[in-house]
Amino acid sequence: MTAIKGKKIIPVEFWYDPMGEPIETFNYNNKLNFVLHKIEQITYTHDTTSVLKVCLGEGISYGDFVGILNQLILHRVKRYALVDNELYIFGEPLIAPLPPLELEVDVIAPSIVSSEDDKPSVWDMLKERVQDMLQVTAFLLKHNYIFISGFILLIFIPFTLKILNCK
Repeated sequence: MTAIKGKKIIPVEFWYDPMGEPIETFNYNNKLNFVLHKIEQITYTHDTTSVLKVCLGEGISYGDFVGILNQLILHRVKRYALVDNELYIFGEPLIAPLPPLELEVDVIAPSIVSSEDDKPSVWDMLKERVQDMLQVTAFLLKHNYIFISGFILLIFIPFTLKILNCK
């Protein structure tokens, strides 16, 4: 509650009508859309001066509450609190960008110059291709051993039956 002090509170209430009449679907959907829009606005504008207060009453379904929580996760909102059936959503402060990297360049002997001698030979390229193919094959064998063992059994069983029938 101390995080709310001095901030503009934007309330959205999900309560049934006091007369016992159900809330109109249009009004209910407008409130949900407003909450989702405010989550986006608070997230992308980094507004830390206002707080979205969603009053969770008997008028909101559990699925819609979970939908609001999913939107918080999707928009990477890290600061929110659930206090006494009220969900408070806070804006994130803008993070200062990292300073740019400074690269040192050797002016005397630049190493960017390439010649024909630096290119790999045909043998080196073939060797790299074979190594890549072996790595992919080893990965497939390691992670698909059930399929491979089934394939081997499909080949081995008819072969052994043929041998046994020939005797």
